[in-house]
Formats: sequence, structure tokens, C-alpha cells
Amino acid sequence: MSEEKKEGGFGRILKNPKSAKIIIACGAIGVLLIFISSMWPAEKSNTAKGKSNSDSQTYAVTLEDQIKNIVSRITGEKDASVFLTLESGTQYIYASEKKQTGEKSGDTERTTAEEKYVIANTGNGAQPVLIAEVSPRIRGVVIVCSGSEGAKSAIQSAVTTALDIPSMKVCVICV
Repeated sequence: MSEEKKEGGFGRILKNPKSAKIIIACGAIGVLLIFISSMWPAEKSNTAKGKSNSDSQTYAVTLEDQIKNIVSRITGEKDASVFLTLESGTQYIYASEKKQTGEKSGDTERTTAEEKYVIANTGNGAQPVLIAEVSPRIRGVVIVCSGSEGAKSAIQSAVTTALDIPSMKVCVICV
């Protein structure tokens, strides 16, 4: 076989100088468009995830403030540092309708399930019906304050009771 027959159609296109220039130009234009689109400001949408993150941050800040208040009541110190971490964001549970159908033919049984969210028309348009809002679980708490060993024990006991978390998730450092 000759060399020309071994090469596919793409190899012949690349050997033609005009075609090769067109392919290179298209590639350069593609890279340029990708670069320009990365510089374009992204539209910020008010999604449920964004709302969940802001709700979670607000929840964490509120808990930190409440813990600082507890620490200041126990130790008398106003400048305690509290760091609280959450496992996940706020979870929203929406109303849904579930339909399940089944067919049986001979020895084979086939079932299908379908789930749809319940939508309500409100002043803001059609929105899913919210059943529950589940607060995020607490991963851990670190408290740095001044005080004695007795204050440390009292702070740990108060925080574990108030947040309903095990003592291994609370670290109190008295300096």
C-alpha cells in the first residue's frame, strides 16, 4: 500500500496548508472564547444551596454568641473565643407526592416509582411546599478563655448539655 492510502482523511486535511491554518485558527478562537468567558462576571442566583449556606453561617454565629454568653457567665470573662464547626448546611424537606405502579406478567414483576414535589402558587410565583427545616449537626466546639480547672469542667458540662453533643466534641482551653 502506498503512504497516501494509509493515512486517514484527517491526515490529508492537515497536509493541506489552507486547511491546517483554518483548524489552528478555530482552535485559537475556542481558547480565546474560553478565556473571555472566565473573565465575564457570573450571575449570582438565589438558589436553595446559597440560602442554606447563609442560614448555616447565621446559625453557627448565633450559637457561638450564645456559648460566649455562657462562658462569660461562668468565668466572668468577656473576651472568650469560640469556634464552632458544622457537619453540613441546613436541610430543607419539601412536600412530595409518590406514585408506585406495578405490573406482573408470569414470573416477572415490574414496579415503577415516581415522586413529584408539591408546588404552591404564592405571591412570589410557584414554589415547592416546605415541610421542615433541619438545622445542621454540630461537628465540634473549641473554647479558649481564662479560668480555673473547675471553670473548664463547668463550661464543658454546660456546652455539652446546651448543644446536646458528647463531651469529646467540646474542647475547652483555659489559659
